[in-house]
Amino acid sequence: MTKISSLLRTLVIIAIAVVSTSSARGAGPPRSFSAADLDGTYAFRTSGNSLFTSPDEVTSSPGFLAAVGVCMFDGVGRLKEPLR
Repeated sequence: MTKISSLLRTLVIIAIAVVSTSSARGAGPPRSFSAADLDGTYAFRTSGNSLFTSPDEVTSSPGFLAAVGVCMFDGVGRLKEPLR
């Protein structure tokens, strides 16, 4: 039981240290980003309500939307073509 409480205490201290150092770094002026910062593969997920409209309809109907995916950026501001 002592080993578990000691391990838990250590993990809590590490978590507090990580949170305090990451919040201290974010306190500076906002950093600007360029297209070169978007390089590599990124995962995303989203969900929420949306209005859907068919081309032959004048009105829209509410519906739930959910998506999970991966997108790749080339580092010059464009999406990469997915591998097939």
